[in-house]
Amino acid sequence: MESRRLKLGVKTLRKDAVANTKSLFANLVTIKYSTRQLYWCKNMQSTMQVIQIADEYIKKHPLELLSRIDLEGQTIWIKRRPPSKRTRWHRLASLLTYVIPIATFYPTVVTDKSDSLVQEAERLRLFATKGLPVPDVLASTSRYIITSDVGLNLQQLAEQITDREERVALFKKAMSALVNLHQANLCHGRPSLRDMTLQNGTVFLIDLEENPVAVMSLAQAQARDIWLFFCSVARYCKQDYSVLAHLFQIYANNASPATMAALRQMVLVIKPVRIISEYLLAAVKSRDLRNAVQANKVLEKCLKKSKC
Repeated sequence: MESRRLKLGVKTLRKDAVANTKSLFANLVTIKYSTRQLYWCKNMQSTMQVIQIADEYIKKHPLELLSRIDLEGQTIWIKRRPPSKRTRWHRLASLLTYVIPIATFYPTVVTDKSDSLVQEAERLRLFATKGLPVPDVLASTSRYIITSDVGLNLQQLAEQITDREERVALFKKAMSALVNLHQANLCHGRPSLRDMTLQNGTVFLIDLEENPVAVMSLAQAQARDIWLFFCSVARYCKQDYSVLAHLFQIYANNASPATMAALRQMVLVIKPVRIISEYLLAAVKSRDLRNAVQANKVLEKCLKKSKC
């Protein structure tokens, strides 16, 4: 009898323990989902607040296409687009495609402002899912996108830096960022120094409205990334273009064979134009032309030596 009562007592204790465990688990789940719900509500409220602030700011400053706002200790950027960013250089590129039928030279500028903004927001989110350093998209509409601040752009920093070694270190950081981007099977589209920033030692990628893979292969788009990046860096070489050779080596050590082949094709096609342009530089005072000539010239030499 005593043994039976003891067994019943043990069973009761077990049931109570199970019931208490289930109750505790249910409470934890409730707390977890209540916290998640509160988190999403806070996010939604923040987004609505940011959009309201952006709308009010745009009404007061209708002509500003890029606006910086300090909001409760956080800096945000409101980015809008003109009806089209198509320039005479894009029109020239369109004409060149009839002479040089290689996709690498196809213009990729977005002519519709709403498409441009939607595309950029989508690409920023995609890059973020790949673990690449990009600004947070705080809100996006067909009229504007709002992003977090990620520091000064590299063009501003390069102009501020007077020490050569410090400037070269900055360019190497940018080159490494491009390497990481390409290894993620993505491309930038227009990776000039002003389209990258530096914050806490990390290079961030910005201005992703152009999507070259819509009109060319990934390898061609990545090759074009490198060519455009070299043109941007050439501006700060001051007749010492050895830094471009160092940057090429960083990239070549990590590049895919397909991208190197596309880069070789692009550079060789441009070579005759480069030779002609070099003779015109004395008459045509164009810094952009000079940078392009020097960038392609260095790439020609590097690719000739390279076994990639």
